[in-house]
Amino acid sequence: MGLKDGEHEEFKNFSRRIIEGPIKKINDSEISDIEVEAKYKTSGRKVLGLYFAVTKKNQTSIPFPELEQNPAFRFAKVHIEASMQMEYLALRKPEEIELCIERANEYGEGEATKGKEPNYGAIYRKAINEGWHTSYADKKAKKEAVEAKKRKEIEQEKDAAQKKAAEAAKTDSWLRDTLAAFAALPEERKTELRDAYASGLADITRKSFDKQAENAPMHRMKFAKFAEQYLNK
Repeated sequence: MGLKDGEHEEFKNFSRRIIEGPIKKINDSEISDIEVEAKYKTSGRKVLGLYFAVTKKNQTSIPFPELEQNPAFRFAKVHIEASMQMEYLALRKPEEIELCIERANEYGEGEATKGKEPNYGAIYRKAINEGWHTSYADKKAKKEAVEAKKRKEIEQEKDAAQKKAAEAAKTDSWLRDTLAAFAALPEERKTELRDAYASGLADITRKSFDKQAENAPMHRMKFAKFAEQYLNK
């Protein structure tokens, strides 16, 4: 342990400085992947010897700024060790790795539907090494183009429907206002306009006008257009 003669002769001081302190640092470290426990061989109160029991623990995320700055591995379904990420980034661009992982996920999901348990770590390695991003990029681009075209068509249909609804509302407003203006005319003038309109109707359509006049559904719009030219005079 690198002790000099006469250094830390009392076991209490030796244990605190040389054993317990370093063990605590190891166990509390965010980057340590082990936990250490000191095991003592004793005789009564006397310590005759010791050994260290070491167990593996899961590491917390290691702060590699170069990894945090890219989203290359954000779609990975399993944890990829930092060293492996660096290896992949040395081989492919971040955007290429992301596409490889997306394609690998798609492949793995296909295997799962067949009842096979996908080994995503192995699939990712194969996808990145073989460059699955090339074919997947073309496939994804075509899919996005189709989806963009569909969204555009939906927007066009929506705009057309809104325009049609606005025009219909405008027409309805005009129709109400025109018939209201006609209704406000003196009775003698209204009769004259009705007779003038009816004189140009065929017998088969005149019957409905004779019964309901301008309120007949098939005549409302035509009569309003006819009457409008006289109302504006």
